[in-house]
Amino acid sequence: MHDGILFNIMSSCNVYVMLCNCIYCISHYSVGSDDLFSLSYCPGKTLCVGASYISLECGGFLAGMGLDVTIMVRSILLRGFDQQCAELIGKYMENNKVKFIKSFVPTKVSDA
Repeated sequence: MHDGILFNIMSSCNVYVMLCNCIYCISHYSVGSDDLFSLSYCPGKTLCVGASYISLECGGFLAGMGLDVTIMVRSILLRGFDQQCAELIGKYMENNKVKFIKSFVPTKVSDA
């Protein structure tokens, strides 16, 4: 049910989409950060949309569990936080197998 998700700006890979700080999930192919903890299955390859502390935290622990994680960033990490610290956090995460897609905004989530 949750495999074969295509994020139209990532046409070469199928991912499970996690929307952070989102009241409504935009698709049955996505889950909010609150619902991540109640999944009855491992989400596998995951795209975290957003660069808030919640998105970075969820992406970090999913990567720590060995999952393939990409975080989609519209502009900067941790808006409103000290940017020197935010850059250090981003570099640390990249060194620990978290990938970032920068300057992107999702437009749709659909079947592959």
